[in-house]
Amino acid sequence: MRRWENEVINNNKSLNLSNQQNPCPGLPAFETLEGFDCGEGIHLSGVDHSVVGNNTAKHNAGGILLSDDTGATYQNLIIGNLAQENPFDCGITIASHPPAKITNSISPLGVFHNTIANNDSSRNGFQVPGAGAGVGIFDSAPGTQAYGNVVINNELKDNGLPGVALHSHTPNQNLNDNVITGNRISGNGADTDDAATPGPTGINVFGVSPITGTVISENVIDDEAVDIVTNTPAQVAVHLNDLLDGKIGVDNISASIASTVDATENWWGCPDGPGEEECTTVSGPRVFFTPWLRHPIREDKR
Repeated sequence: MRRWENEVINNNKSLNLSNQQNPCPGLPAFETLEGFDCGEGIHLSGVDHSVVGNNTAKHNAGGILLSDDTGATYQNLIIGNLAQENPFDCGITIASHPPAKITNSISPLGVFHNTIANNDSSRNGFQVPGAGAGVGIFDSAPGTQAYGNVVINNELKDNGLPGVALHSHTPNQNLNDNVITGNRISGNGADTDDAATPGPTGINVFGVSPITGTVISENVIDDEAVDIVTNTPAQVAVHLNDLLDGKIGVDNISASIASTVDATENWWGCPDGPGEEECTTVSGPRVFFTPWLRHPIREDKR
């Protein structure tokens, strides 16, 4: 299946923000946990081996959603799209939900091995506090699974939540082996609620369940208070990124002794490394940053 060069604009007209208990009246029963987004502009549920390319998704509640309400959603390519100015949710969302009754499944079916590449996701999620990241990868209920996805070479700017937000809110969830690489991230907001960050953030990795196998590599992050925030009882790998602006490059805010960040081989904005004058800094315990790079890794994207 291909969804190519469409304009998807001004959808989700049934959204009712004044009704907190049921903000999406008339939502189909097969959509199990849509919240404020009512399905978004483009929604893949129970879809595999499809391409969503070169589309424009603007002024919807949210832009593009991949979920597993009606079946596993896997090995899809989301490429070259504009997801902009969707005020109530993320530009692009990968979200695992409880299964709809029509699936006859007792456990979530998973959103995995999808690729989010070369998209522009900007100015999303500003209408409701804590509403929308540039790209969000989310587990909701126990047993949900959003794993092995790749977020590569996207422009993620000026969104209400971080440029990339990974959320695991309960025990017994699988948010493992996601890769965030080669993205240009700037000017995004802080995360909120249980996933709260100390300020505007480029990438947030939040997990009540241990989030393992996360790779954050070759991203250029600037115009944020904190470039990367980690808060999960597992190790997060952060390598070969340009962490700019001379503020906080990596902040591990987890109290768990199992929470570590391997942040070696990054560019901290100057050759002398974290903590030196005009360099980006490190905050929090168990962040390992030696050795560091003495030159930017992605000068071509600055």
